[in-house]
Amino acid sequence: MRSDTDVGALVLREAITRDWNGTLTWLREHPGKLGINSLDGMSDVIARRLGDDPAGTLRALAQDGMPDLSQLLSNTFVGDGYGQHDAVWQWLDQQPESDFTRKTRDALLYAMGWTDPDTAVAYLEKLPDTAENRQSFERAMRSLLGYRQKDRFEDLFAKASPKLRPYLLASGFTSVAAQGNIEHVLVAFGGTDPVNGTGIALNALEATNIPRIDVMLGAKAAHLDAVSASVSGLVQPPETGTTG
Repeated sequence: MRSDTDVGALVLREAITRDWNGTLTWLREHPGKLGINSLDGMSDVIARRLGDDPAGTLRALAQDGMPDLSQLLSNTFVGDGYGQHDAVWQWLDQQPESDFTRKTRDALLYAMGWTDPDTAVAYLEKLPDTAENRQSFERAMRSLLGYRQKDRFEDLFAKASPKLRPYLLASGFTSVAAQGNIEHVLVAFGGTDPVNGTGIALNALEATNIPRIDVMLGAKAAHLDAVSASVSGLVQPPETGTTG
């Protein structure tokens, strides 16, 4: 339900416009009273406050007891709050890791992927490739390769570092497979495939029902053994060719 027709959202928008602190206190003291769509009623006010005082606004939202604001922040950053993405990122970098900072960073990266993929790639490059950040990479790729940006895969792949390319590949193949009308896929990343794009692609394609998957990989490729094992583990093994 849209926030401009959800009664809870309309009431919340009026309340937080009139009394910012009082409304946040009420939300902390009455968890679960409003649904996720109703919380979107605060989006415009949060965007304006981010413009005036990014750090103060985020500190207020980070207080213990607040409901999950992931969708609200994503919508805010996609909308009028996007102009403060630099300030929000800087504030996050200065905070200890917490559930709020992780969800806020994910919401910001989602908005970047949706609004400006080149900026999203640049900011993703700032994050280390750790277990904690991998889910952030995966979520960001889903917005990077959404229906608005799907034709930019090759351009984004060329700009991405070896760190991000596996996530782009996995998301790209998952997106293609989800279309449901693919009958034949040829996986070919060059004879040596140093980033193991072949293995990443096969992992993404394993859960699909694509009837035919052909793989081309050089005999001297560093990941040949791992790819061969992946191919043999498929329920319906693809035809595999080698080059070189």
